[in-house]
Amino acid sequence: ISSFTGLPLGLVPSVTGGTLSFTGTPTVAGIFSSGSIAFADNDGAIFDIPVDITINPPVTFTTTALPIVTAGANYSTTLKTTGGTGADTFALTGGLPAGLTLQSNGHIGGNSNATGTFNVTVTATDATGAHTSQAFNIAVGPAIALGNLTQTQWTAGQAGFNGTIAIKGGNGP
Repeated sequence: ISSFTGLPLGLVPSVTGGTLSFTGTPTVAGIFSSGSIAFADNDGAIFDIPVDITINPPVTFTTTALPIVTAGANYSTTLKTTGGTGADTFALTGGLPAGLTLQSNGHIGGNSNATGTFNVTVTATDATGAHTSQAFNIAVGPAIALGNLTQTQWTAGQAGFNGTIAIKGGNGP
């Protein structure tokens, strides 16, 4: 190769045994259609070949955290990504709480009675095979349980209502 122009930043062309290849990591996504590579043969003749290269944007999760789950309640959320090419498919490493599932379109749904914090890693893969993975914690809190009112009778005209209801479970205030 005697010269090259218009290639994406981060890529360097090379020829080995008559095969043109590129090494490096492109730093910018886009379509680079004005590139050219000049070759010189053994006799010194120069050949200029136009090069069109498309660098796709990387797949990136925009979902950074999952909503808290309440045990026994229906749960529904969808993971979001940006970049990549075409529709992403989603796959799971690690276990969701029993009763929850991840669909290939990124939707997590179902109903779980398991409580605790569950660690999962989700991989999003675009139509070209580019992928990224992100770890998520999904917390399942106990369902809210209301106790009985501790004072059930009052006298009209007298101050002093002092009834209480015990609340157990839930996911915090």
